[in-house]
Amino acid sequence: MMTITNILTDFDIPNNLILPILVAIILGIGILLRKKITELINKWKKKTVSIELSVDKVGNLKLEQKQKFNSKITLIKQHIRNRDYDKFAIRIKPNFRIKGLDKFEKAEYKLRLIKKSNELKDKLVILFFREVDLRLERDMEFVCDIFENIIKIQNTSVAEKTKLEIYRTSTPKICFSIRLDSKDFDDISKKEKLSVKEMKQKLLIPTMVSMSIFDDNMYSKYIYPAFIREISRLKKNHNFNLETNHWDSLVLYEVGLG
Repeated sequence: MMTITNILTDFDIPNNLILPILVAIILGIGILLRKKITELINKWKKKTVSIELSVDKVGNLKLEQKQKFNSKITLIKQHIRNRDYDKFAIRIKPNFRIKGLDKFEKAEYKLRLIKKSNELKDKLVILFFREVDLRLERDMEFVCDIFENIIKIQNTSVAEKTKLEIYRTSTPKICFSIRLDSKDFDDISKKEKLSVKEMKQKLLIPTMVSMSIFDDNMYSKYIYPAFIREISRLKKNHNFNLETNHWDSLVLYEVGLG
């Protein structure tokens, strides 16, 4: 079997030069392979639509290239409807240098970012799984507001907030809660031409209040983020099937006082 060494020997190359030449050939092949692999990765990335997020030291996420979000999300929405989940991704990059971590801690941190990326991707799938809300089809600013509220760290404070339960009375029976700021609840009461006390009393009557009490801002700020978190939880912990009918029709839900 002919080897590179045999070929070099046939050319009467001095023995002391054979090793350096072999090393140069191997390095050259390595560079060519690396270049080819990089080209293939870049080609794959071009086919994958990605939403870029940055994360700070505290864990706050920020949407990067917000101006491109609208066009990207339109395409991602079609991939989701076609069930082509491999054609889009969410990428999270730290906006700071990871210092003081050894290679194992860095690897663990990167794995946490990948896990978070996958969780957010799953929430986008839930949001766009079916065409049920015209605002999600036509108003990309509305969609962007929803996504930014989804990626926000949840404020667990309950001070001066009113808890509302949003639920379905028919199958599948789904229930989730939101906590409204006092101003937002005041706005709902005024919209319904009731005092705060009267509004709360009305909410205590089962099936008396529909989702029409909420405006678009409340849908993007409270309803959709909480709804998607609950469906994601059901999907993860109870194998909830997104193909189930009617779960995503929020207009069919009722509102009560929590």
